[in-house]
Amino acid sequence: MIKRKVAIDIKRIIADEEMTEMERLAAAFGFATESFIAQSGRDLELARAMGDEETAVKEQIKSNVMLSAREIFEFCYLNVTGSRRSIWHEQDAS
Repeated sequence: MIKRKVAIDIKRIIADEEMTEMERLAAAFGFATESFIAQSGRDLELARAMGDEETAVKEQIKSNVMLSAREIFEFCYLNVTGSRRSIWHEQDAS
């Protein structure tokens, strides 16, 4: 169910003609990765609550890998577009 909702939301982002293709790509990637990180966080909390440290470590690693992927994407995005502001600024503020 969550994957379906994420897919629907991504399609909505992609259909937004008020953004450029690059902006839509960044927004879709940002939404998908933020959703993944949020789910990993929930899975991490569940594993810790159940005392499953092995799964907790795996979830923490998954989340950190996705955060690294976002950093790489942002680096490339900023270099391609010449922008100086974070593309994840709305998530950074929270």
